[in-house]
Amino acid sequence: MTQNETASAGTEAAHWTAARAASQSLPYCTASRTARQVPAWIVSKAAADRSWPGVRSLLLALGFSDPTPSCRALDWQGVDIVAGSYRFAWRNRAASYFGFQDVTVRLARPSGQPTEADKLQAGAVDFCLWTWIDAAGAVCQWLLLDAVRIVPLLAQAWPTTDMGDATFCAVPWAALAAGGAIVRCSDGVRAAL
Repeated sequence: MTQNETASAGTEAAHWTAARAASQSLPYCTASRTARQVPAWIVSKAAADRSWPGVRSLLLALGFSDPTPSCRALDWQGVDIVAGSYRFAWRNRAASYFGFQDVTVRLARPSGQPTEADKLQAGAVDFCLWTWIDAAGAVCQWLLLDAVRIVPLLAQAWPTTDMGDATFCAVPWAALAAGGAIVRCSDGVRAAL
């Protein structure tokens, strides 16, 4: 291990320790089913970190300024990526979820903490990016949505699912297309619409 890798590993260990301590006191950090000792967002973050190079390349190819992960203050508001003056909410899903042909949006949490729906309604982001990834973290399919056009769709009576740590609705891609929310999408999404 090089000196830089050792320093980085030490920083990561400190971050995980702080995150673990924070999860003991913050009600919205729930344990994941695959790793009960760490908050679910840490497991999701690890998957997102693997996918970041592909997502960055995708946003550059779509003509956005060089994107960067948002600062921690913006992340708590729902902003995951900043590219120039644009703010993105990014949802990374396993490729196996692609077949459902929908996007899931959290509507409520038992803790009462803000959800994706709350953050969208507050105007925290300009775009939402859904990516579906393979086991190695490579982006297989993607969907770029106009955040403003999603809000009226969330007011509709979609069936909801309670997963214990959150209640969410699934908005079909066809409804997103009909509502004018789809800005761009991969060929796989386009073929399914």
